[in-house]
Amino acid sequence: MDASVETEMVKQCRRGETRAWDDLFDLHYSATARFLANGVVRGRPEDIEEICQETFLAVVRNLRAFHGQSRLQTWIFRIAMNKAETISKNSRRPNGVGEACCGPSMPSTSRPA
Repeated sequence: MDASVETEMVKQCRRGETRAWDDLFDLHYSATARFLANGVVRGRPEDIEEICQETFLAVVRNLRAFHGQSRLQTWIFRIAMNKAETISKNSRRPNGVGEACCGPSMPSTSRPA
């Protein structure tokens, strides 16, 4: 996507224009799901869907924090990675995001006092 078109779409989203939000989701939701499925998340399809939903909720809440220092998609992918890591840390589901997302957790090196 051309940078000027992307910048205009972000401006329209910030003004609350519904069509711009639809365009943003149409352009980036599937790509984000593929990004997660191709290496970030090794879980079930519903785990990827959950992370995508959390990601785009964060995009809606935080679009004002996007300053255009990177492509919008790069920013969205970073949010998706952060959401995957957070869900992985907080999840206890076997064969779900908790163990399958982002690889196995590293054992703790701290010892109880």
